[in-house]
Amino acid sequence: MISVPNRQLRLSGNKYLLFALLVLFAFGCTGSKKAQDSTRRKVTKIRTNPTVKTEKKDTKTTEIKKDDKDWSDEVEKDVADEIDDTQTDQERMEDSYKKSVYNVSMFIPFNTSSSSSAISNVSEKFLNYYCGVRMALARLEEEGVSLNVRVFDSKKNFEGDLRDPFNKSADVIIGPYDTKLLKTLAVFGKENEIPVISPWKASKKIAEDNPYYVQLSPNPSDHFKKIVDHVNANFSPDQVFLLKRDINKDRNLAKYIQRYHASTNSGTAFNEYEIIEDSLQFGETAYDSLFLINRPTVFIIPNYSSKDESYIYNAVRRISTERGFNEVYVYGMPILLNSSKFTYDYYKNLNLRICSSKLVPYGSEITRSFDNEFYDRFGDLPKDDAYEGFDVMMFVGANLWNNGINFHKRILNEDQQLIQTIYNLSAVYKDSEDEGEIDKANYIQNMHLDIIQYYNDRFRRL
Repeated sequence: MISVPNRQLRLSGNKYLLFALLVLFAFGCTGSKKAQDSTRRKVTKIRTNPTVKTEKKDTKTTEIKKDDKDWSDEVEKDVADEIDDTQTDQERMEDSYKKSVYNVSMFIPFNTSSSSSAISNVSEKFLNYYCGVRMALARLEEEGVSLNVRVFDSKKNFEGDLRDPFNKSADVIIGPYDTKLLKTLAVFGKENEIPVISPWKASKKIAEDNPYYVQLSPNPSDHFKKIVDHVNANFSPDQVFLLKRDINKDRNLAKYIQRYHASTNSGTAFNEYEIIEDSLQFGETAYDSLFLINRPTVFIIPNYSSKDESYIYNAVRRISTERGFNEVYVYGMPILLNSSKFTYDYYKNLNLRICSSKLVPYGSEITRSFDNEFYDRFGDLPKDDAYEGFDVMMFVGANLWNNGINFHKRILNEDQQLIQTIYNLSAVYKDSEDEGEIDKANYIQNMHLDIIQYYNDRFRRL
């Protein structure tokens, strides 16, 4: 049983009405009226295909297309069922993690206190995300998964909501988006031994010595390593130009990439090219005569912040203008895929290769099915955030049901294929001597990344 209310919600029309409906939809819930059965029991794995597919790491190329119960502060003691003498020790251990109903708490920044004129694109982003969550909850309920789900507006009264007794009884907490609030919640999760799932933030500075903090977005440094490995597998270092500006941030990015490259390639280095930003808009040439004859020239643009979007676009635009008939490849971060500035001509003509953990396979059978169901429920087509909300809730719900509480410690190094991403959790350690001891992990992180390129009229994972 899924405890959140199930009402029709249309996304089109007046934004304020839309948002008011969402508030009623998400926060009118007072909790499940179903009595929670805290008895442990053995659970058969639910049917999660094709949405969640668990398998060992596979490096083969994948082609895709684009685009009112009062909760007590005390934790209830679990009473084990009578155990069949024929059970193995492994089965008994698995049973000890299982429950018949799981509590899931979510912190999403709906910003319900804002005025009708202040409904922003951010609000719409999380509205789509939440509708994706609703889609997943409906799917999980069909599979027989029993969840009590409470949704809190992290923009409204975070500190007060965190003290809600439901959160101490939660088996998983998802969110929030704000970094400062996320740090607070990560500490709460560690103190109460509750996994905190962060879908949005990628940082090494959120948690420390905290095996209960799970980061689903890989860090920028992991993106750089993936890019360097892919470049080295396809080109020689003398073909590669690492672009930077004369600012500390860019110099530090270049230094990190060169250090990793040298550590994996016998001390060799990429070429570095310092861009004068004014030349990107006003100069006759920005790249002089960098372009190689009779073999590809490879550029790496390591910048990833939205604050650098204009610089990144202009750097790519001038490559397109100056390359002539020379073949080029441009490697970069997810902003190359997410920015609205880039047209398909850039993707095709410059062989843009983007390192990302997410890509919605628009036009595929699974997205067509999702789009139809989403439209039937909400009266609009989903955006990328809806797919992400669906994937995160399916990942959490299915793994709770299949693997029990603290499932994140038992699914390490397994690929779990969803619609727009693959999750592969790995423990990150501060000290190498602690490796293998999960309770000494600094935090847990999704490590899966792809290199994505547009060719033959579709985006593909290479």
